[in-house]
Amino acid sequence: MNLTKNFPTRYDDLKLPTDARWLSVAAKVARCLSEGGIVVLHGGKGAGKTFMATDIAKHGTFPQMTFPDHTRRPAIYKTAMRIFLEIRATFRRGSELSELELMDSLADASLLVIDEVQERGETLFEDQKLTAIIDARYMHRRPTLIIGNYETPGDFASSVSPSILSRMQECGGAIHCDWPSFRSIKPEKP
Repeated sequence: MNLTKNFPTRYDDLKLPTDARWLSVAAKVARCLSEGGIVVLHGGKGAGKTFMATDIAKHGTFPQMTFPDHTRRPAIYKTAMRIFLEIRATFRRGSELSELELMDSLADASLLVIDEVQERGETLFEDQKLTAIIDARYMHRRPTLIIGNYETPGDFASSVSPSILSRMQECGGAIHCDWPSFRSIKPEKP
C-alpha cells in the first residue's frame, strides 16, 4: 500500500541535498514528527522545504496509525489553498464527501503536510478550519508539518490563531530555512 498521498512527483528522482544545515534540519524535523509534533518550516522560496517534507514522508518514522479495521492511514500533502477549495466544494449539492468526512480524513492522516500556508486569505473561515484541523491532530498526537514562505517566525505567528501557536510551542516549533535557494544553483553540464 502506498503510504503517501498527493506528494509532488517532482522530488521522486532527486538526490538529497548535501548541505549540512538542510540535513541537520531534516533530521530535527523528522525526530519531532516521530513524536507527534507540529513543526513549521519557513523561509524563502527554493530552500527545499517541500522536498524535505516529501523525503520525511517517504522515509521518516512518524506514527503509522493502524485503525480497528487494520487499515493504515497515509501521509497526506496538500497546499492550504487546496484544503480550503476542497472544503468549499463539499458545500455543493451532490458532493462526494461531507465537510466532516473531509476534515476527518485530514485529521486522521498519519502525517499531514500543509504547504504554501502563506497563500491563504487569512479569513475567519480559513482560520477556523485550519485551527480545527491542527487541533484534531494535536489531540491525537498526529504529526503535522506546515510550510510557508515567511521570513520570520513573527510573520507566521501573526497569520495564524493563538491556539495553533500554543500547540506548536508545546510539541514542536518553527524552523527558519535561511540557507540559499537550491533553485539558483545551476546544474553542471555533462
